[in-house]
Amino acid sequence: MAGEEENKRLFEFERALKTRVVGRPSDGANEYLASIDSTNNRLAALAREGAPEGTTIIAREQTAGRGRLGRAWVSAPDSGLYMSTLLRPRKDISELPVITLCLGVAARRAVQAVTGLELGLKWVNDLVLNARKAGGILVELPVGSKSVATGQSDNKALVIGIGINIKHPPGELPEEIAERAIYLEDALGDGTTIDTVELAAELCYQIESIYKRIEADDQAILLDEWRAASVTLGREIKTASGDLEGTAVDIDETGALLVKTRDGTGTRILRAGEISIRSQDGSYS
Repeated sequence: MAGEEENKRLFEFERALKTRVVGRPSDGANEYLASIDSTNNRLAALAREGAPEGTTIIAREQTAGRGRLGRAWVSAPDSGLYMSTLLRPRKDISELPVITLCLGVAARRAVQAVTGLELGLKWVNDLVLNARKAGGILVELPVGSKSVATGQSDNKALVIGIGINIKHPPGELPEEIAERAIYLEDALGDGTTIDTVELAAELCYQIESIYKRIEADDQAILLDEWRAASVTLGREIKTASGDLEGTAVDIDETGALLVKTRDGTGTRILRAGEISIRSQDGSYS
């Protein structure tokens, strides 16, 4: 549900946009909501109904936010940017395996432009600051998405969900989250506040910028930018299942992680999954 405050924020968001597509759907379908289960869920439903490219959903709170592998994403009221936007790429979606990495670059650029903070990028979808998670990205394909032009199912849609921790929520966080999460305003200190609407508009601008490059097959420079900001490359890592330990040495042109195995058997390719990075004390986090 959207009330007076949400309608005001939606107006400010759309007024602040510097884009031509992202955040500018042809039918004014953007939503700024007080609370919803998940912005990705809402946008996936709209995509299945034929929502136009650029449709963007922002919520002040998510009651069932999620990250990769179905993990819960704490989305307390007015504590973060919880945003999803819809892209309808001309290319076959199977040709866009690097999209999550490139979106990490977009989010990093947006945060730096608005706050001056320089985030690190952890393979494959985490935004990191001071070795703690500051945000994450979830790219989903809504099954049964309809074409805007024909009204027929075409499955050519990407729902781009981005969550960024901004303000430490009141009360105590669960221990696991408190140990791993960081909030941008805490990092800035001195009572500095971040305008969520400004950050959302800047994020749309940066998403559109990287989207143009991907559609033009010009993502190599984005992957180089990801490498430069990576907190994964050059580090000892292991998979969540524990079946692989080694040193992350590079990513390939598809965004897969190349790992030189610890047992010396060669280089393995990780195309998906969860990894932990070895800390200075020898533990993995």
